Amino acid sequence: MKVYFKTMKIFFVIICMMISYNSIGQNVLPDEVEISYFCKHKPLKTVLNELSQKSKVSINFNPRRIPGNSKVTISAKKQRLGTILNVILNSRRCKYEIIGNQIVISRNKLKDKDRDLTISGYLSDDLSGEMLVGANVYLFDKSKGTQTNEYGFYSITLNKGTKRMYYSYLGYTQLIEEIYLQQDTVLDVSLKPDVLLNEVIILDDVENQEEPNTFSESKLNIDRILTSNSLGGEGDIIRLIGMMPGVSSGADGLGGINVRGGSADQNLVLLDGVPVYNVGHALGVFSIFNSNVIKNAKLIKGNIPARYGGRLSSVLDIRTREGNNKKLSGDVTLSALAAKATIEGPIGKAGSSYIFSMRRTYLDPWIKALTKFQNDQNGDDGYSSYYFMDFNGKLSFKLNKKNSLFINSFYGKDVFLSKKSSFDTDGGTSITNDSGTDWNWGNNLFSIKLTSQYSNKTFGRLTAYYTKYNFNSFEFDSFNLQDSISEKRVYKAGYFKSGINDYGIKYDFDYIPNTTHLLRTGIGLIRHDFSPGLVSITNADDIFDTTEEISETKVKLQISEPKILGYELYGFLEDELSFDYGTTINFGLHSNLTKVDTTNYLSLQPRIALLSKWDNGFFKVGVSRMSQFLHLLSSNGLGLPTDVWLPSTNVLAPEKSWITTVGFGYYNAKGYRFGIEGYYKQYDDLTTYAEGNVEPISADTNWEKLLPVGNGNAYGLEFYFDRIIGRTTWNANYTLAFSNRNFKKINNDGETFDFRYNRKHSVKIGFLHKITDNTEFVLNWELSSGNPIAGPSGDVILLETPDGPILTVVFSERNVDKLPLYHRLDFGFNFYNKYKWGRTKLSLGVYNAFNRSNPFYIDIQNTAKNPNKFQKVEYSILPLIPSIGYSVSF
Repeated sequence: MKVYFKTMKIFFVIICMMISYNSIGQNVLPDEVEISYFCKHKPLKTVLNELSQKSKVSINFNPRRIPGNSKVTISAKKQRLGTILNVILNSRRCKYEIIGNQIVISRNKLKDKDRDLTISGYLSDDLSGEMLVGANVYLFDKSKGTQTNEYGFYSITLNKGTKRMYYSYLGYTQLIEEIYLQQDTVLDVSLKPDVLLNEVIILDDVENQEEPNTFSESKLNIDRILTSNSLGGEGDIIRLIGMMPGVSSGADGLGGINVRGGSADQNLVLLDGVPVYNVGHALGVFSIFNSNVIKNAKLIKGNIPARYGGRLSSVLDIRTREGNNKKLSGDVTLSALAAKATIEGPIGKAGSSYIFSMRRTYLDPWIKALTKFQNDQNGDDGYSSYYFMDFNGKLSFKLNKKNSLFINSFYGKDVFLSKKSSFDTDGGTSITNDSGTDWNWGNNLFSIKLTSQYSNKTFGRLTAYYTKYNFNSFEFDSFNLQDSISEKRVYKAGYFKSGINDYGIKYDFDYIPNTTHLLRTGIGLIRHDFSPGLVSITNADDIFDTTEEISETKVKLQISEPKILGYELYGFLEDELSFDYGTTINFGLHSNLTKVDTTNYLSLQPRIALLSKWDNGFFKVGVSRMSQFLHLLSSNGLGLPTDVWLPSTNVLAPEKSWITTVGFGYYNAKGYRFGIEGYYKQYDDLTTYAEGNVEPISADTNWEKLLPVGNGNAYGLEFYFDRIIGRTTWNANYTLAFSNRNFKKINNDGETFDFRYNRKHSVKIGFLHKITDNTEFVLNWELSSGNPIAGPSGDVILLETPDGPILTVVFSERNVDKLPLYHRLDFGFNFYNKYKWGRTKLSLGVYNAFNRSNPFYIDIQNTAKNPNKFQKVEYSILPLIPSIGYSVSF
């Protein structure tokens, strides 16, 4: 009987606990119950009793140990019970504790109650040991909080007492720590992933959504990159960014992204804090960023903070993984277009690690064989070949608890070669057409970084780096016309080069006085070595005769590549303050001193941004002054887009811009988000190609003085509407954009014209649905206006001159023509499987499902019947493409 009564007693206690627990809601702690409460000049004892009744939470206290007759006045709407109690009790030297399912009030016996103390440490992945970037650390009522920096470090300053800290990160199980704070405390935290890598993350809680910040910033977590609709089975960060409002690319096959009316060179792209100049493989079909090594990324489109400088329009900040410091692991992926492999693991037992990843296309022999066969079928000789490859390597050394050393490297290369020769007859005239294209480009990067935590409130980074970008292009087209009487040759050929070598060193320092104040400062020095070159020749230049081969070597000899050396010394100070009522202001100054030859350019760039948040919405506004040392010449007319990077010189001043941004957003507990953002940009000291023949860029020409210098503006509105909680995630956005340029020397002597890569209207829809626990469906759809181009005003003919016939194109006004409407639908499925030894992922999809011919560029070619007549031809390179990818991870 004793056993029976004892069992019944335990059962009864359990039932009572369950009833009590259910009375305040599943998975809700007593002090997290939300209530609304108002009182005026009521005794503390009465207030506590009323709060207990209203919240249905038992609040116990000893009237003799609290100032029960103290008068309370408070007004709270939909606030957590703990928040209300903190407001009431803190000023009365009282505190509360949770014991079981009830709250107990007692006197706070801690001395020096008002002294602030700091909790600091690092957040990491429990399985791999990698640091978590941008993880959230906050009090249970969100009255105070912070985020980890790019190395997982956090610091939060609070007053003494018992604190319940929440640690959360997208895709990881939330961790709650009860801390009895009596002194400065170091607390390193490891979070466990909710799912394995390469699986889509389901958001079941609105609190895991991205919080609005003062900048026009979008965070790109690795799960979004890996589950985005891929081309050829390759998930790609640039394609994901292209689905965001205000972002566009020139066309399929055009590398780079254009943000809010800016050109590709106006984007500051950072790989672990080091600038990268070219972001595209396969002319932009893929990016150079291997998704296997990306940890996270963020795109800033406006309200750019002072710590970033050197570009006019946007910032893409990509951080790579350090590697697994707990065990050996890896990944092998085979897609329809490329193969890649990654290996990572620990170095020793002190938390150091390595990661290496390599990717390469394997289609070059197939492309060569196929194009050779196609040419043979048409009676022509020749072939095309293309491949790309890239390599990422990173070593991370944990020197001690507060200091780490990172060695990072990247190598990327693209090679495209095409040769074609054809023969035809027209009456008594024989026509031989020879053409060729030879492009190669790539990036090299190497950096060493030392990170140091000086105290629980200060963090520093010292970085030295070398980065190199090189693009070489050679193209020619030749016609030999021969009859019984004479023989003549008509040709055009061009060579251009963009060479950039940067040597840089910088130091960044963060100071976090408290949870409402963050100071950042830094200084850096960059040495730029530029070697640009450009030449375009025709038969009128009388360089090649009818029997001589047109070669890159001989065309290149027509110029002497200039060597230009420049220095940039910069510094910044950035201050961010948070106030009551959800208001945050970020202001700072970025200063830049540029020296080229004997000329110095000083640029002071103030930045200010304000964010005001309330329960279900926010408002933000900001102004940024920007400057950049670089210039990019982009072709505006017919033919393959030709871009040449140039530095500022004694003649060419750095480019400048003002960016103003205003935005409003609304979101609710069901995961719906709506927002609108408007922007205006003013550009000064821009450069472009002159009209007519392209002037050579050479050490012995006055190319700097011949380049038109002008200004421009861009403005627009962006709308977005998202639903991001549950098994289905979807987003839709619409952008209305205008971008103009004005140069005194071109376009009818200074008439304003549309920017080459502006799309006036753009609609994008993304959809992702988790069908089962291991199957998901993803769909992307885009409809955009065609890009403006400069087209010929009439027929394109061979013009007879005393020096022989030359190819002549008469253009209309700059960019008054447009490419056709851009339209593309992609969809696919991802299948995941888990095994004891690891996991697999199978991706199946279709790119450009409607087989839309979106022109890559427009060129001219001779007609089939008459070699003296030419016509415009649209070139599209990405038709309907089935995709497949299979990866194995261990």
